[in-house]
Amino acid sequence: KGCLAFPSNAKAHKRWRKFSLRMTNLYKVLILCVSASVKALAFSVAHVGEAKKTSGGREPSQPDKIDPSELWEADPTQASECRLIVCQITDVYTLENFASFKTLVEETKSNSEGATVVSMLTGDFLSPYLLSSVDRGAGMMNALSKIPLDYLTWGNHEADIDHKKVVSHVRNFPGKWINSNMLDHEAMESQQEYDVIELTSPDGSQSRKVGLCAVLSDDRALYSHFKAPGAFGGATLTDPWEALAKYKSILENEEDCDLVIPLQHLYVPDDHKTCRDFDFPVVLSGHDHHRVDEVVEGTRLLKPGMNAVYSTILEISWMNKEASQPRIRARFVKVDDWEPDPVLQEENERAYDALIPLRKTELARVPSSFEPLSSGNARGEVCTMGKYICSLLRSSMNVSRRQRKHDIDAVSKIGFVGNGRSFVSSPTLRFF
Repeated sequence: KGCLAFPSNAKAHKRWRKFSLRMTNLYKVLILCVSASVKALAFSVAHVGEAKKTSGGREPSQPDKIDPSELWEADPTQASECRLIVCQITDVYTLENFASFKTLVEETKSNSEGATVVSMLTGDFLSPYLLSSVDRGAGMMNALSKIPLDYLTWGNHEADIDHKKVVSHVRNFPGKWINSNMLDHEAMESQQEYDVIELTSPDGSQSRKVGLCAVLSDDRALYSHFKAPGAFGGATLTDPWEALAKYKSILENEEDCDLVIPLQHLYVPDDHKTCRDFDFPVVLSGHDHHRVDEVVEGTRLLKPGMNAVYSTILEISWMNKEASQPRIRARFVKVDDWEPDPVLQEENERAYDALIPLRKTELARVPSSFEPLSSGNARGEVCTMGKYICSLLRSSMNVSRRQRKHDIDAVSKIGFVGNGRSFVSSPTLRFF
């Protein structure tokens, strides 16, 4: 409305109203479509009940890359053993699996008496998904605190919501937020550049230290769309490998750590650079949405995939004080194999009540030519959702007004498949 002079005659006024309503609906469609799944946007009573089960996030563009899995179960720690167990999830855009993850962590602790068990999420949890677009991450942060999660690290999508709200989340998080390459962040006083986990064997015969540092991608392409002052309130992201070198030296030489684990939010090629350039025995990472378990030049790279469908279970142990190297083993477990904690499950379900006002909000009718409406495999082929949105854009740009008329024959939305967070096929959906 701010770009158009209000028309003075009735004919122009009618045309202006038609254009305005059309554009308003289009913007609603585009904003919400890239925030959540098609199911979450089907605001009939039958479909909105599904909203809490859907999520955002980029569909995995590659199949899981997993070497033969190790088969082992948690067991009590030996008297002379120092053992650390890490339960890692990453890139979570739904609250659906947190109640089961809480049970997983608790059972791992009870079945591994004498071990130190920690839980962590290695970036991307505040955006992009429908619930976060409404509650600005409140439901997510409540769930993480109720697990309770021990460690959080940054993902690029934590920059997507209001910076002041993110700062508040950082300051209120009861666990440890590790940040090794964005040190001028506004809430840095509530974060740690690194952490040291101290382990002691049950019989007290030995002690070990494991250091943690965490880096986020500084790829400019991830943040180029942010207006001044920029992503993360204008904080400076430094080179992740320079940060890793810095903190590896600090943890090994000043903190006297026996082993350092880098926590990363990087794509696989960048993870491989870490594996090649350093002698870390294991790297825990996120950012890609498929699972990865592979050994690159002697370093084991582990990425559990998105949405806490799977969790990495990493076990590091020194059997006695004479052991010069730890035993390292890891596996992925299906999180929903554990019964959900009923209290947390109920809280997470209530968090989705924030979407109730949207239930009967019809944004647009779906023309029959685009049925069945689907964005499945949007990264690999033309999908009807992509065609529908591009057609809406073309029609809106071709509307005549005043002295201006566009003649657009086609719209190619470069990047749609990367930003569309809905990967559902619905043969019966008539509106959303």
